[in-house]
Amino acid sequence: MRLRLHTFVNHPKTVFQQRSVMRAFLNRDAIRKLLFELDLSHKEFAAELGIGKAYWSQIFNLHRPLSHRVRRKLRNNRFVQGERLTDGQLWTVVTDESSSEPAAA
Repeated sequence: MRLRLHTFVNHPKTVFQQRSVMRAFLNRDAIRKLLFELDLSHKEFAAELGIGKAYWSQIFNLHRPLSHRVRRKLRNNRFVQGERLTDGQLWTVVTDESSSEPAAA
């Protein structure tokens, strides 16, 4: 028997609820200032974080949000700790409430 997708979507037990998605984006000004003061290139800083330069470029240009792993690496980085930058200075959290997913019945 072949099931169709709309069978599940229109199922009476399926309840849709608003789910807020939180994403963190890099504060480019703070990082730009940090790199300037320490005379580091983006390539060197990406290597210091242990991520690729292409991925760093996407993060820095705000094309990708910061993952938990990258946030942890930023927080624990020796250069960031030396400048005493806090989480609020490193990134901004944005809440997106437009996505809806089915809740467990």
